[in-house]
Amino acid sequence: MGLLICLVVLAVAGAVATAGFVAMMPYRLSYEKGVLYERVSWIRLCFVALGAVCGFGVIRLGTRKWERRLGYVCVWVMGAALLFGSPSGPHSIVSVKNFCINNLRQIDGAKEQWALERGKERGAEVNEMELRPYLKEGRIPRCPEGGAYIIGRVDEVPRCRVAGHTVF
Repeated sequence: MGLLICLVVLAVAGAVATAGFVAMMPYRLSYEKGVLYERVSWIRLCFVALGAVCGFGVIRLGTRKWERRLGYVCVWVMGAALLFGSPSGPHSIVSVKNFCINNLRQIDGAKEQWALERGKERGAEVNEMELRPYLKEGRIPRCPEGGAYIIGRVDEVPRCRVAGHTVF
């Protein structure tokens, strides 16, 4: 019986912790953070299911009145969490294609800024190492589908090797 009560407490703590983590995430998520959000949401649902099953076990095996009440409360709380805590939530996950296009726009903006600061003209070759200071985290972003980015010259739009991932 003690093990079941410990599992109930663990399940409630896990459900509350993961719900708090999900609630702290911003409304719009990048693709990578969206994947993390979905995984945490499903882990939260696993905690909820564990809590409900253990709550039923406490109700069934509880010999004292407070144990059975704890089981009922746990089942009710976990049932409410299951009904009102959907795994998709209110967050908006940017699609993979849009994520890649946003990366291409960042690269294009970095190219333009580099060209303005260095006084480069149209058709000038751009080196990836020269662009790094103008990009977030000092590195060229990656396509979420594994495509390679073609930076191109100053007057060219950057491209991705994945079909359909184009800026214009």
